Amino acid sequence: MTEVPVPRTPDQLSLAAATPAPQAVVPPGRFGVRVVRPAPTATVIEVTGELDAATVRHFLDVVEPRLASVVRTLVVDLSAVTSLDSAGLRALRRCVRRAAATGQGFVLITGPRRLFRALETGEFAYCLARTAETVA
Repeated sequence: MTEVPVPRTPDQLSLAAATPAPQAVVPPGRFGVRVVRPAPTATVIEVTGELDAATVRHFLDVVEPRLASVVRTLVVDLSAVTSLDSAGLRALRRCVRRAAATGQGFVLITGPRRLFRALETGEFAYCLARTAETVA
């Protein structure tokens, strides 16, 4: 399995933002995050495995620097997420609120119907997309 370290310094953050992370092979149920910059104004964060109390800190360590960046649109792709608990929902809510406060575009790609249904009400409704094609 290829692991992508979480950038910690400003130099590492700018390098991570400019360079796509290598494809990580994540066994079912294991958590992983991959950052892709398809355009200078957009970043896609692909999440795999379980987004829960055990993994939410790592998720936020990757997402929050991008919410503080000049990226106009942040897309969080949850289509490969196998489980989402209340800690994961709180982290997503935190991201949605922060993006809204700064005027940054924020899109959640949900993929599986069960995940879409968990997010389709309340604060998440305006930023949901079922597939990446919906966003493009």
